[in-house]
Amino acid sequence: MKKALLLISIFLLPTFLQACSDEDDNQRCQAITKDGDQCKRNAEKGSIYCWQHKK
Repeated sequence: MKKALLLISIFLLPTFLQACSDEDDNQRCQAITKDGDQCKRNAEKGSIYCWQHKK
């Protein structure tokens, strides 16, 4: 049983961590700056924009 749990951890943990990382990316403000880069601020809760770009 311990071996099975270890194998599950080895194979599923990286996938789980990547999924968490992807979710964090979705929290970033979706506005595009004058330079053509994505805004570096976090989006406000319930919005895809930060406080500055929500206006």
